[in-house]
Amino acid sequence: GIRLKVICVGSGMAFELAKRGDVDLIAVHDPEGEKRFLEEGHGVKKVPFAFDYFMIVGPKEDSASIKGLNPILAMRKIYEKGEEGKSIWISRGDESGTHRREKELWKKAGFNYALINEKPWYIESGTGMAQTLRMAHQKRAYTLANRATFLYFKNKISLVPLVQKGEELLNVYSLILINPLKHKVNFKASQEFVEFITSNAIQNSFDNYRVNEFGEFLFNSCVKNKSICYARAF
Repeated sequence: GIRLKVICVGSGMAFELAKRGDVDLIAVHDPEGEKRFLEEGHGVKKVPFAFDYFMIVGPKEDSASIKGLNPILAMRKIYEKGEEGKSIWISRGDESGTHRREKELWKKAGFNYALINEKPWYIESGTGMAQTLRMAHQKRAYTLANRATFLYFKNKISLVPLVQKGEELLNVYSLILINPLKHKVNFKASQEFVEFITSNAIQNSFDNYRVNEFGEFLFNSCVKNKSICYARAF
């Protein structure tokens, strides 16, 4: 068997570890970053394996009135209310896949992220998803969250999901095999792990996996939903 050592970091740090040759395989959710990583020759193959959706969460009173809006319009409303001093946005600010998707949403909404980043109502946590959610809870602010982490914390915070629909929120997770000609990696074991994750048994488990406490499904199979996954992943 293969003994797997897992290092839990954001996508940005995962790319850096791989570029240094410190890991054999990475699981990431940043399509643009993945494209650059492959073009630079650090990776040789990308395999989408699961997907879920991001969501914009915020205080129940929803001062920006974004509930049910499409993601782009919601970001514009949050900006408007932020400028009026009526809303706060908490960003991970860590170059993770979630942070990079947030920046993409601001751009699609028509804003210059460099200018957004200087706004008094825009706060970077510089931490992971859990701490970012806690900070948003404390400040009654909005943030972009991945579904699984939010569901885990939802009974510990007062934030609620406000925007959950829109192709801009599709979140695809991919495995990337590290280039064995560029880095000293266990390429054979990585290939076997990819085969394992994309096997019917494991892919079926994604479609059936849910946390009983929440009664909600967390992930979906990419192998069984290629038309959805591959449109976003590539």
